[in-house]
Amino acid sequence: MEIRAFFITVIIGFLGASIFGNWLNWPDAGAVFSIAAVGSMILWAIKHQKDEDN
Repeated sequence: MEIRAFFITVIIGFLGASIFGNWLNWPDAGAVFSIAAVGSMILWAIKHQKDEDN
């Protein structure tokens, strides 16, 4: 799970910097998109916790 999240974050950061960084002249777009992606992954993991008591 952690390795997959790492690669997804890198890809989203690269695409965000490539597309929005050049198109809107927003140099930190990749960082903003990657932080938003990690935040949503964390929130999804908290909401969908597995029952570890069993």
